[in-house]
Amino acid sequence: MGAKKLNAMSAKKKNEIFKQFGEHISQGQIRFLMAGHLDIMETRRKGVAFVDGKSGKAYIDCFSSAGSFNTGRCNAKVVGAFCAQADRSDMGTPNLLSVPKIELARKLSSLAPGDPTRCFSPAAEPIP
Repeated sequence: MGAKKLNAMSAKKKNEIFKQFGEHISQGQIRFLMAGHLDIMETRRKGVAFVDGKSGKAYIDCFSSAGSFNTGRCNAKVVGAFCAQADRSDMGTPNLLSVPKIELARKLSSLAPGDPTRCFSPAAEPIP
């Protein structure tokens, strides 16, 4: 990705995004990030790096954020497997039956001790 700046967003757009984050998610997190000079906007993630949408500067991700611990960001093999699975099945509705849910429950039940029905209660149904 190099050290050059890549397509930085306007200051106005960056400020609006940070404002929206503060209003709808956490103003405290915005203050925390700004105090530590970590008020960067992750964009264009690839492998071990990402580009700050605010400045256009490329960074190496030393946090190894959740979901990229072992594979890197936007790993083509993982993205391909994800897309292939999405073509076959979606999340569905929790309260309705589906073959993938039943197969998963059967597999987990075979691995876990005890009464498997205690693990697969639909929605907010109380479990005795």
